[in-house]
Parts: sequence; structure tokens; C-alpha cells
Amino acid sequence: MVRSLFTALLVLLIPACRAQCLDSLGLDGAVELSRCEQQVLAGLGVTWPLAEALPIVAFRYGNNARWVSKAEFFEKILPWLRRGERPSVQTYILTEQERKDTGVDAVAVAWSKVGWTRRTKRHVMNDLMRERSGCARPG
Repeated sequence: MVRSLFTALLVLLIPACRAQCLDSLGLDGAVELSRCEQQVLAGLGVTWPLAEALPIVAFRYGNNARWVSKAEFFEKILPWLRRGERPSVQTYILTEQERKDTGVDAVAVAWSKVGWTRRTKRHVMNDLMRERSGCARPG
């Protein structure tokens, strides 16, 4: 009896927690992902190599893979998440050296047909390094 009551309580609370989590996506202006944002991306198959730290992610969106802010990125994928569907999101975890060069742990790309080729990666890394040096601002 107690076990079934506990299970029923969990079944009722988990969707409420998930909905609350969806309501807070992209709202804080921080460069790091919040725990909630990290959980949502993890639900889309993203694993983070540095579990102890909140990752810093650069965001790209659309067929031209343009830079967007964290808020705009989550705003674009939120309708699919609310319907319980899976948006098309690819995440590219950067190497240790790339993290040092750019100050970013990963690049998340949503709804883009642009492949992650050597050329694309070189352009992305150049953009991120220019941003870090203050010359350009992705997103």
C-alpha cells in the first residue's frame, strides 16, 4: 500500500517538476547552463564530460546555423519539448585545448542541416576565439 502510494505520488510530481523546469529555460542571462537546462539537453542525449561544473555552451540555430543567445535557443526548441517531442539538437563537446582557447565547453546546434565538418568546426572555433578576444559576439 505504501509502495503504491509512493509510486503514485512520484508519477504526479515528475511531470510537474519537468513543466517547472521547462518554464525556466533560458531565463537567467548566465553564460553557464543552469541545472535545469543541463537536464533538458541531457534528455536529448547530451552527456557532459565535466559533471562537477556547469557547462558553458555556445548556441547556433537554423539551416544557416547562425549564432543565437541561450534564451533564443531554448525559445526555439521549447514548443517541441512542451509537446513531449524531440527537437533536432546536436551538441559538439570541445576538446580540452579548444575549451581553453574559446572559453566554451560545447556548441549546441538546433534545426540545422549544416554538418559538423572540419571547415565548419574551424569557422566556429574562429568565431568563438574572436568573441573571446572581444572582436566579435556570437549570439
